[in-house]
Amino acid sequence: MAAWRAVGLCYLVGNALGEPAVTGRAWAYRVVLAVDATRAAGVVAGLVPPVVPQASIDRYGPAGTLPTPVVDGGAARLVLVPLAFAAGYRGPWARGGQRRWVVAAR
Repeated sequence: MAAWRAVGLCYLVGNALGEPAVTGRAWAYRVVLAVDATRAAGVVAGLVPPVVPQASIDRYGPAGTLPTPVVDGGAARLVLVPLAFAAGYRGPWARGGQRRWVVAAR
């Protein structure tokens, strides 16, 4: 249980460090991507032992596993959407003259 609390605390600190992301700081952008990428990869990478989802099903039924895809799927979106914008704007944040999509050369 202490390990789960430690992991939760790390995500709490990571989310708090990501708050300056709305101000356009590049380091915060990287923190947000790192925190959300690890959260999205948690079940896929095997960081969550298989016994945990099984215990949720045994205790709460199939609905007990619902928080996992919601949280992990949301985290995956929070990684993919900023990366798509970064690819389109060729940088982590669109500022000033960058606010247009990069168009392929004709």
